[in-house]
Amino acid sequence: MGEQPNEHERYRHECEVREWYRRYRERLAEQGLQRAKEWLRGVFADIAKKRGAEAADRLRAAVNALRAADQPGVGKQHSRPPPRR
Repeated sequence: MGEQPNEHERYRHECEVREWYRRYRERLAEQGLQRAKEWLRGVFADIAKKRGAEAADRLRAAVNALRAADQPGVGKQHSRPPPRR
């Protein structure tokens, strides 16, 4: 028996997320943070036009989650220990 349609769709989505994140990291290395962010915003805008805002929001959230997991401390609130007296 083959994969369930939901499993296939989930795998496709995960692959797409990794691919966009890989491209973002390339831009980041080549062009810097600001230009990479602008480019990625354009990607999400294009996806929203083609697939709808919900699909773009899902992709944006997944890419941001991958980015945060890849860079400890980015997008996360860390509590600091109280100062010593």
